[in-house]
Amino acid sequence: MSGGEQGKSGNGGLRGMTRALRSRNYSLFFSGQFVSMIGTWMQATAIGWLVHEPLRLGILGFIAQSPAFIISPVAGVLADRLDRRRILMAAQTLLMLQAAALGMLGLLDRLSFQAILPLYLISGLATAVEIPTRQSFLIEMVDRQEDLANAIPLNSFLMNLTKLIGPAMGGLLLAGLAGITNSETRSAGWCFIINAVSFLAVLWALAAMRTKPRQAHPARHPPIWHGLKEGIVYAYGFTPIRWILTLLMMVSLMGTPYNVLMPQYVSVVLRGNVKDFGYLQGAPAVGAIIGAIFLASRSSVRGLDKVVPGAACIFGLGLILFSLTSQLYLAALALVIVGVGMMLCIAGCNTILQTLVDDDKRGRVMSLFALSFISMTPIGGLIMGFLADRTSVPTALKVGGMACIVAGILFVQKLPQIRLAARPVLIRKGILPASEEPMLK
Repeated sequence: MSGGEQGKSGNGGLRGMTRALRSRNYSLFFSGQFVSMIGTWMQATAIGWLVHEPLRLGILGFIAQSPAFIISPVAGVLADRLDRRRILMAAQTLLMLQAAALGMLGLLDRLSFQAILPLYLISGLATAVEIPTRQSFLIEMVDRQEDLANAIPLNSFLMNLTKLIGPAMGGLLLAGLAGITNSETRSAGWCFIINAVSFLAVLWALAAMRTKPRQAHPARHPPIWHGLKEGIVYAYGFTPIRWILTLLMMVSLMGTPYNVLMPQYVSVVLRGNVKDFGYLQGAPAVGAIIGAIFLASRSSVRGLDKVVPGAACIFGLGLILFSLTSQLYLAALALVIVGVGMMLCIAGCNTILQTLVDDDKRGRVMSLFALSFISMTPIGGLIMGFLADRTSVPTALKVGGMACIVAGILFVQKLPQIRLAARPVLIRKGILPASEEPMLK
């Protein structure tokens, strides 16, 4: 569909920014996820308060994210072969049981760090399956494929809105119950129980969906490794997907781990307290919401090939500005810029990938997306921590910011090749007319 046609359809601007919600399945999913994600952030807040020590929190983060290295590619193959909705329901059920186990141990006042570790490993395994499956299932939730470009930023908007609501609710609940239970563990246990109950909302939404039967697949599939190889060869053999994933890897490796340095930056550079830390934690979410609104208001994927590298540069600039200030409010403003750039880059890359990928390889490509985006972060955290230890926190932030800017510039240099390779796909999907120049703009 050409830009002019889309403009006439009224799908652009503020009026069209929620158009994906007109699809019954996506509307159900959005509502269920809203409830569930609030519970998830309440649990994360309670865990952070309960564990508290940075080293232990780092260990938990690594355990929760590291399974994606092995599990996500396999999950991508399964998402291309099996019923994605059923896989999602299984993963969400496992996450619900994990939260319930945490809650029961908490209420019994038997929740030790050693008990949390295996439960977080279970959470990591379930999340490694859930993320690529959920991303590849989005196309089945919208009634019109062109609404996918709206559904992805709306989903990101939801994640960041709940990131503002959930921790606040969790903090209030922890504070309110502290005097009643006389135990931080029991107070946290109620947050875990609420999270477990919140999963019923998304499970109900998935069960209530009406999805079209997927095209029949052969009873006997090639081995998993064959499917993995096919997906990797396809993704890295197609120039646009290869460079989108490369950009994501660079940004996730050197940009997104800035959060690891936040506690030390607040205490040493800003000379702040835990209240200031909480204030700054919300600033990127505000920026991400702004970025999500901008993407959701767009009528088409066209033009995102320019937005994405620009967003990487904005992300990097925000990190550099953050490293240069010693004032709380200026730091918060810099982090809002960081949030805008991060959202536009990651959600924009996701949208382009979902637009260009062949349907029969969608799950595998989205598993590579999950690897590029999520699994690079713990490795980047180690790199940023090492840099900060050998130099200083501001220096490490500057290096990360400059790396994001370099990644954006390299992507811009590859734009002619990316546009030329993407053009046949965009024409076939009706996004570009055959007579238009070979670019997404």
